[in-house]
Amino acid sequence: MRFADFDAVLFDVDGTLLAHHEALPGARDALTAVQNAGAKFALVTNNSATGMAAQIVRLTAAGLDVPTEALYTSGSAMADWIRQRWDEPRICNFAGEAVVEELPHATFVTSTDEQVDVVTVGSHHRENAIEFDLDAALVALHHLRGGAELLIGSTDRVYMFDGLAEFGSGSWGALFAYGADVPTSRMHHAGKPDPEFFAHLCDRLEVSPKQCLLIGDNLEADIAGGHSVGMTTALVLTGVTDAEQANAHPVKAHLTFADLPELLKAMA
Repeated sequence: MRFADFDAVLFDVDGTLLAHHEALPGARDALTAVQNAGAKFALVTNNSATGMAAQIVRLTAAGLDVPTEALYTSGSAMADWIRQRWDEPRICNFAGEAVVEELPHATFVTSTDEQVDVVTVGSHHRENAIEFDLDAALVALHHLRGGAELLIGSTDRVYMFDGLAEFGSGSWGALFAYGADVPTSRMHHAGKPDPEFFAHLCDRLEVSPKQCLLIGDNLEADIAGGHSVGMTTALVLTGVTDAEQANAHPVKAHLTFADLPELLKAMA
C-alpha cells in the first residue's frame, strides 16, 4: 500500500502529528510524502477551543506548513451543522473560539434572560490556556433545561495533553446532558467520529471517502469514524490508544504502526 493509492490522506492532529506544540517524529516527512505522491491531504481535529487562524499558527510554529483550507476542525463541523438549521442562530457557546470565528452573523448569548437555539460544548480548554468558566456553564445549563438543543464537538472521552489524559468534548457534553436531562432527540455530535464530519470534509476535498486513508491515534474518534464512511484506516500508537488497548478494543484499524516513521517505512 502506498500514499499514491489514495485520492486523499487525512491526518489527525493531536497525538498523531503533534504532541501539544511540538511535531512528533515523522510528521513533516509524512506530509511531504503525501504531497510528493500527488494525493490531497487534510488535517482533522476535535479541538474547537481556538479558531482556524490560531490552529494554523500552532502548526506553523511546530514546523508544519499547512494551508488553512486543508484544516477541518470540530468547530468547523459544528458551524456547518448550525448553518443547516438556522439562518440567524442564537447560541450559548461553551465550545471555544472556533464557533464564534466561523459564525460571525450569529448572536452569542451570555445571560439567562435571552432566548437560545443551541448550546455548543467543546474541549481542549487547558491546552489553550482557557479556564473552566462556572458562570458560563450555569448559563448553558439554564438554557438546556429550557429546551435548547445541545451540540457537542465530539464523542471524545479524553485527549492527550502534556502526556496526560484530559476530559474530551464527549465527557463535557455528558456533564451538561446529564445535568439538564437532555433527551437524545436534542443531543447532537458534530466532530469525529460522526460520519457527517467526514462527509462534509470529503465534499470540500471533492473525493470519495472510499478513496481516503485516515491516520490517527484514537480508535474511537479516528478509526471508528473512518470505518463509518468506508475509509482505509491506519492507527499510530503515539497518542490516546496504546498497544494493549489496541489489542483489546473491538474496533480495529486496517493498519497499525508504532509511530509515523514506521508508517512511512511501510509506505515507501
